[in-house]
Amino acid sequence: MTPSEHAAAAADLLAAEASGQQIGLLSLRFPDMTMDDAYAACDAVVFPSTWEGFGAPLVEASLHRRPLAVGDYPVAAELAAFGFRWFPADDPTPLKAFLDRPDQSLLAANHDIARHRFSLDAL
Repeated sequence: MTPSEHAAAAADLLAAEASGQQIGLLSLRFPDMTMDDAYAACDAVVFPSTWEGFGAPLVEASLHRRPLAVGDYPVAAELAAFGFRWFPADDPTPLKAFLDRPDQSLLAANHDIARHRFSLDAL
């Protein structure tokens, strides 16, 4: 998707949410949108879960060099042991500060961990 298509899709989703319309699966609403498009369109990934399985979104967001706000759940702690760094999901202040002044080294470090530990080549 182009930047203007991302903007139109975001405006559509915001209008749907404001009107109380059920949004449903993005893939049905925007069939040409890929996961790469979704990550490219976001400023950050917020994953407030307190219980999940493996946590693929954490690895995917890292591979796409997106900052993460992550809830406190067991698998997140296991992934953090590899060296991933993210922001707390229950306090937006650190993430906001990062978005105001991004530190590319944090994104690069998370990307490198994800690529070396969890890419298809590594697995």
